[in-house]
Order: sequence, then C-alpha cells, then structure tokens
Amino acid sequence: MTQTVVTSPTILLTGFTSGIGARMLEELLGHPSRPSLVLLARDAAGLENTLERVRAAGLVATGARGDLGDLGSVRAALE
Repeated sequence: MTQTVVTSPTILLTGFTSGIGARMLEELLGHPSRPSLVLLARDAAGLENTLERVRAAGLVATGARGDLGDLGSVRAALE
C-alpha cells in the first residue's frame, strides 16, 4: 500500500447539507491538514450558511451554486 502525505489539500465537496456529505464536512472541519474547501450546492441559503460555518472554524472556503444533474449548471459553477 502506498501512503501519501497531504499537508494542505483542496477538497471539492458536494451534498454537504445532509447524509454522507454532512458527515464528511464534520470530519474535514476537524481534520489536522486544515484543508481548503470548494463547496458546490444547489441551495443558495444552505451554501452561504455552510460557508460561514467553515470560515468560522478557520478554514479557507469558496462556494458555487450548481446542480450535478445539470451539465450546464456545472459549467456555470466552474466559470
């Protein structure tokens, strides 16, 4: 098994308002590598609330609105 040491990752996270995505967000907030987060969400209010929470925890975070089920929406989020 290969082990890679990541000291300052950037992570793209979707689905962070519930379920597995919400649990992943909790883990990332306390992770010792202090990752930068790029958050992609359909819901503007949920995105803004989460960005505030992540930044209050001392992490760098950027957010974009987009729906993974809509390729045009994903393209717009990337721009």
